[in-house]
Amino acid sequence: MSNSTFNTILDMIEDAGQALTRGMRRLTRALVTMTWPQLAVTCVALALALTIVPLALVLFMIFMALKIIITSCILRARRQRPALPEAKDVE
Repeated sequence: MSNSTFNTILDMIEDAGQALTRGMRRLTRALVTMTWPQLAVTCVALALALTIVPLALVLFMIFMALKIIITSCILRARRQRPALPEAKDVE
């Protein structure tokens, strides 16, 4: 890896760190200016988001896995079933 590439990566990491620091300062200022009821509602909403979002993702992955398993079983059964003999035309 060349020196200029390394410097570019370091600059990007430094920019990301500065953006994160600015965001955290803004969040801190917003939390300090909130009243107690607003802060309580914010905490409850954050707690709900932190518990419901992962639960929804896990349930989505479980149902998708079940769908893939059931679909593969059905397709395997259809492929293994012998073909029906063709009907002869009677004229």
